Amino acid sequence: MNFGAGDFFFYLFAVIAVFSAFMVVTAESPISSALFLVVTFFAMAAIYALLSAHFLAVIQVLVYAGAIMVLFLFVIMLLDLRKEELIEKRHWLLGAVGFVVGIALVVLMVASFRLSQNVEVAVKSGTDQEAPDAAKFPAIQESADQIDGSRIEAARFGTTRRVSKHLFREYLFPFEVASLLLLVGIIGVVVISRRRRRRRPPGEVIDEEGAS
Repeated sequence: MNFGAGDFFFYLFAVIAVFSAFMVVTAESPISSALFLVVTFFAMAAIYALLSAHFLAVIQVLVYAGAIMVLFLFVIMLLDLRKEELIEKRHWLLGAVGFVVGIALVVLMVASFRLSQNVEVAVKSGTDQEAPDAAKFPAIQESADQIDGSRIEAARFGTTRRVSKHLFREYLFPFEVASLLLLVGIIGVVVISRRRRRRRPPGEVIDEEGAS
């Protein structure tokens, strides 16, 4: 197996993305979580660029690291989350469940990677003896049968034509549903913020007005 510069940078940005994503869910401050999320977005954009998907890399930076992050910061400031309130809502059981789920996902990813490697080796050698478990996963077996063709398609991955074709033909309905979910999330944040302001003691409002 040849380990070139492209592989080095891929693993480098992958480690950065995983570490920053872990910090997103473990950071105490919501602002820190949002900043680590920006690092995750930039690492993913770099991975897209390494895959020759330059259009997706640019969209990742402009849309997610730009517009979506502005929306997240707006939501954080609108909720006005305090550190004391965040600590009170934490429970050890949630942390344990999150740890178990994280370990399960890591094991699943490693197993999927090893299985896909075995399938590719079996296809190249012209035998399926090295991948006995491949028949249990029809999707993986079908993709293995098209490895040679997928290498040609990989050169077109991430182009504007290919993305728009899949987005507005095959995934038009999920695209519209995602936009509606984003709108519902914004409305939910506004409703929660209004309820939080109504529950504040009148004396606290008077102090704020007097201070202003």
